[in-house]
Amino acid sequence: MTEFKLSLTGLHARNESTIQATQDWERGRIDSALLNAAFRDDIASLLRLQKDVGADYLTDGQMTTAWQDSLRPITGGFSGVKKGAMVRWYNTNTFYQAPIIDGPISSDGQAIWKKVEQRFVRGGSFRIALPDPLTLSELAEDGFYHNPEKVMFAFAEALNEELKTLEKNGVAYVQFSSPALVARFRRRPLDRDGLRQVGEAVRTSMRGTSIGTGFHTFFGDSSPYLPEIFDSIPTPEIGFDLTQT
Repeated sequence: MTEFKLSLTGLHARNESTIQATQDWERGRIDSALLNAAFRDDIASLLRLQKDVGADYLTDGQMTTAWQDSLRPITGGFSGVKKGAMVRWYNTNTFYQAPIIDGPISSDGQAIWKKVEQRFVRGGSFRIALPDPLTLSELAEDGFYHNPEKVMFAFAEALNEELKTLEKNGVAYVQFSSPALVARFRRRPLDRDGLRQVGEAVRTSMRGTSIGTGFHTFFGDSSPYLPEIFDSIPTPEIGFDLTQT
C-alpha cells in the first residue's frame, strides 16, 4: 500500500497581524516584546493547524526575525561569510541578503540551532529547511575561493557541523532546499557530472549523522534530471515542483 506523508516545506508566510507587527516594530511603534508575542501567536496557530491535519513532521514555519530569509542564519553565523546586498529571491516578491565570502567558510555548529524556536523541538517530529550546498554556492559572491566547486564543498562541510548539532538537540528532519538546481533561467541544466557533484556535496553535509533528510527542488522543471537524480542525490526523499515539472 502506498504511504503518503504530510508536512510543510520551507519558510511559512506570516499572517497579516504579524506582518503589521513587524512593520510597527521597524518603525519604532512597538517594542521587541510585542513583536515576539505576535510571532509566538502566529507559530502557535500554525502548529495547531499542522496537528489538526495530522502532519507527520511539525515546523515552526521558521517565522521569526532570525529567519527574514532562508540564508540569514548562515550570512550571520558562519565564519568567512558576511551579509551583502538585498537581492530578489528568484522570481518572487521576497528578498534575501546575498552571502559574501571573504575567508575560509566554517561553522561551530551553532549558527542554525540558535535561530530555531527550541521550545517546539520535542516529540521527535520537528523539521527544518535549509538551502543545499549548490544553492548557497550559486547565490554567494565569492571573493575568496574563486572556484564554485570549492565554495559548494566548503558550505557542505559547514552544514555538516550544523546537522550534527540539530540532530543532537532533537531535530528529526532536515530538508535541503535546492531551487538553484532547477531555476537555471538562462543557464543550461547541470550535466550528469555536475549533478553527481551536487549529490556528493549533500552527502558531505550528511556525513556522520542519521537525521532524516530530503532534497526538494522548486521554481523550475526537474525533468532534465530524471531519472539520474534518484541515483545521484543521497537523501531518502526527493521532492519536485509539480507545477513546472
